[in-house]
Amino acid sequence: MAIPRMHLVDESCSSIYHCVSRTVRQAFLLAPETDGVVDNHRRDWLLERIRFQSQVFAIDCVSLAVMSNHLHLLLRTMPELVES
Repeated sequence: MAIPRMHLVDESCSSIYHCVSRTVRQAFLLAPETDGVVDNHRRDWLLERIRFQSQVFAIDCVSLAVMSNHLHLLLRTMPELVES
């Protein structure tokens, strides 16, 4: 059973979270390889979007992995930036 975020995240201290996001119906997040070449357009867009949102929400993206149908993020909260 899912636990509400308000019970998981302590907003008063910095913490690291492992987040996973999957596509629906096993669809491809990135375009499948054609002739051994992967289209990096969508991957670049995802990376740019994650960078932008990490600045807006005071979250540090420690690590990330973009797979064909899901992505993994290691995120660190930074409450000291929110207070300043």
